[in-house]
Amino acid sequence: RLDEDLTVDPELRRAIEAALADRVRAYLVAAGQVAALSGERGHLLVEERMTGNGPAADALTRRWLDAVAAAGGGRLADGVRRDGTGGVRRLLERAVWLPDLDDCLALQSAMPPGWVAVPRDGTAVLDDTGLALGASDPVLDRRAEHARLSTELERAEAELAELRTTAAAADQRAATA
Repeated sequence: RLDEDLTVDPELRRAIEAALADRVRAYLVAAGQVAALSGERGHLLVEERMTGNGPAADALTRRWLDAVAAAGGGRLADGVRRDGTGGVRRLLERAVWLPDLDDCLALQSAMPPGWVAVPRDGTAVLDDTGLALGASDPVLDRRAEHARLSTELERAEAELAELRTTAAAADQRAATA
């Protein structure tokens, strides 16, 4: 899965998730395997298409990124801390975040084709012609919560084992006494 071994900046998690949309659940497959999976359901990303250089730094792109930075935003790919598949950074090459929806709307007319802008809270995704409203299903939030709860569970189980050992030793001392 694309989101396997993925770690992102918690403050940008919702924005990254909004920009990825349903692709966050996609599977990376080799082009030669696609035909064999044609009867299945779901999203696939072709591994061979997930490589390449970032967007060309033409004048329009530089002006766009300067305007995003001036509005207090940045590139969403910079919020990816670890990308086990490498696919998330590739999908976010042409995605930026801005502090809020008003900032996204203010800069939309300057947006180069092929780019998307997302408010930091992930409540919309704008391209150069329109926008989609509504936060996406919080897959990345659930994964982060699962990891946090798993760590807490491991700590609690270790504490329980220690308490059982202490209780067994106390029982032994009481029986001896």
